[in-house]
Amino acid sequence: MRQKPGSRVFLVLVLTCCLLFMCSGTAFARSEQTGVKKEYTCVKAPQVALPRVQTDIKQTSARKPAAKPICPAGQVPQPVAKKSGKHAPPMPQQATISAGYHYVTGIQNVESLGTPADFTQHQPYLSSQDYHTLAEIAALNYGPHGRQIVEIGWTVDRAVNNGDDKPHLFVFSWVNDQGNCYNGCGFVQVSNAHYPGMQLASDGSLHHYAIYHYQGNWWLNYDNDWIGYFPDSIWTSKGEDFSKTTQLQWFGEVASGGGSHTQMGNGIFGSQNGSARIQSMYVYTTANTAVTANVNVSAGETSCFDYGWIQQPNAFRYGGPGC
Repeated sequence: MRQKPGSRVFLVLVLTCCLLFMCSGTAFARSEQTGVKKEYTCVKAPQVALPRVQTDIKQTSARKPAAKPICPAGQVPQPVAKKSGKHAPPMPQQATISAGYHYVTGIQNVESLGTPADFTQHQPYLSSQDYHTLAEIAALNYGPHGRQIVEIGWTVDRAVNNGDDKPHLFVFSWVNDQGNCYNGCGFVQVSNAHYPGMQLASDGSLHHYAIYHYQGNWWLNYDNDWIGYFPDSIWTSKGEDFSKTTQLQWFGEVASGGGSHTQMGNGIFGSQNGSARIQSMYVYTTANTAVTANVNVSAGETSCFDYGWIQQPNAFRYGGPGC
């Protein structure tokens, strides 16, 4: 049937708008799990050599299906950097818990190139009075001007994650004890399958995380996928050399605005079976060597959160229902 001229004009306008949207470089992905809209920008993929090191020592992620590409070939999803009013540094080596921050922390003082570990992922309850509940790996160097830190993990944080209560992948860095921002501030995205800010599974399944220093960059890995890196220039531009660690940490954290029932892990005390787990922790002592981590674990407020060993010295349970 012949269209009227007005209909043709309308159709042309619609097609033009669609083409402009597709070419704009901004993509809006709808989560398969919840339908929540997530924003990122597809940008040209950087040309960089990926680390040549085995991260998943126990092959936890080898059984997982390969993730589908997010952006067109030759592009990667650049995450949206987010500021947050509450993000505590990993707990000091010999310090009590600061007011409002609650931890169950595994620590090893060691010179290294980083660490891999496996974490269960959950959706702990987050009180409206509180800021976040998370689990992460942190690589630290204690120096004369403070701590230099790289972090990767999962977090439930409404301020960072568009107001939702689901766990999301995050990365973070510190220079001289000063926090930068979530998922940006120098972070270079490399993967086309995973990106900081993406929503994660929350069914208690094990997932693989790693931090590794390689060719002038602190690389971050999720489920055997090198998602991107923080370049050394973030620190060298401030006169700091951060190419090795003096300490590694693996921990759960709750940032509280006061007494609440915000959960850590999956809300079960770490001393009980069925609680959240951090396991298969190793230490990269050299470029080609990973040794079993020798972790010391502590809990700041055992009436709220505690821990239990699965296998000493590199696998423990953690968490609790809150205070």
